[in-house]
Amino acid sequence: PVMTMERVWDSSRRLPLQHLHPRQQPLHRPVAPPPCGGMRRGLLQPASTRAAMSVCLTRARRRVRTATAYACPPAGRALPASVRGQCISPTTGAFHTVLKKKILVISDSLRDLPDAVAALTGCGHAIEYIDGLVDFREIVAGCLGNLSGADAIIMGRVMNTDAEALALASRAKVIALHTSGSDNVDLAEATLRGITVTDVKGVNSEQCAEFSIGLMLAVTRQILAGDRAIRAGRWAADTQSSLDLYGATLSVIGLGMIGKAAVRRAAAFGMKILVHTRTPDRAFGEEFGIEYVDKNEALARGDVVSLYASLSDQTHHMIGAPEIALMQPHAYLINIARGELIDEDALFEALVGKRIAGAGLDVFAVEPLHSSRFFDLPNVVLTPHQAGLARSAKSNAAIRAVGNAIAVLAGRMPADAINPSAFTSGTMQ
Repeated sequence: PVMTMERVWDSSRRLPLQHLHPRQQPLHRPVAPPPCGGMRRGLLQPASTRAAMSVCLTRARRRVRTATAYACPPAGRALPASVRGQCISPTTGAFHTVLKKKILVISDSLRDLPDAVAALTGCGHAIEYIDGLVDFREIVAGCLGNLSGADAIIMGRVMNTDAEALALASRAKVIALHTSGSDNVDLAEATLRGITVTDVKGVNSEQCAEFSIGLMLAVTRQILAGDRAIRAGRWAADTQSSLDLYGATLSVIGLGMIGKAAVRRAAAFGMKILVHTRTPDRAFGEEFGIEYVDKNEALARGDVVSLYASLSDQTHHMIGAPEIALMQPHAYLINIARGELIDEDALFEALVGKRIAGAGLDVFAVEPLHSSRFFDLPNVVLTPHQAGLARSAKSNAAIRAVGNAIAVLAGRMPADAINPSAFTSGTMQ
């Protein structure tokens, strides 16, 4: 790949250092030092020299914007964790001193988002990408990147980021998640190690809510069944038994930002809304005619039960065999929150035995899901954790995560810090 990089000049060796792509190193050939060596901050020049400097700065800016090609280094090749040098601003031509840190990006999507990549490229730090949600242990075992040398890690939902995994990121001061949940990271261990963890909660609430409504429509109105029927030469008789959502009861489990956004949409469908939550919002409830109930009543009365709860020790397998037994035979279960909220064995048995009518699942206990017994069931609609993946939401989440990582490296507390006590601990260390 070819990328445009801002050049950083080491004042002692007069050699250019680059913001490197992960698997790239500069071709080793001599490069001339920047023009007008006296053009440094704090030095006064006569008028004639300043005129010459203006021409040199124009040339310097052009050089800064020049794309530079790199060759791939061997696996496991690491760059210096930090380098002090002088940097030419591509907009003003001014020199300033920077301290380069190492940012490791572990993501299956961020490198495809131009605005997020631009924010990283221009931040003044060395960037390394690992394309995919790769476990820390796999990174080390496969020499896929310099995890131990990373000062900051920006990542998606990389699973099993526990105490053992965090020990492998020995330099890290921040893990910036570009997801709204942080259940994949051991927050207690991160705090002990002085690693600030941030997320982007709320950045895709509207998109997730609309997807949950779409998933509800797909499974209750048998949209996919209709698609399969017409492709097989059959007509509407195969899909005439679908649930009428107008006047149906929607039971919402969890009333955070996504849950509230879903309620607003469901109300527009003319649905009756029951909510089970630890934190009832009375004003919101009055506005949308919500009835707050306990979990068992929500399950027993709902024609559609939709999950929006966060994953915790208390909510793990909150929907198991006893809870499914409370649901009505014509009811549907929707989950865009976290797969571990549901006991998948119990749900599978209920779907096979037609104990409930069907389910719409966007999340699973093990992700990514490449094979599953659910694939063979006609009464379940499955999607690959895509509820929040609308174009604007993906980009905004990634940019916000980049900002969180850069803030910690600059010594600033990010607003999205989940464990703010770790920031003070990490700064002292």
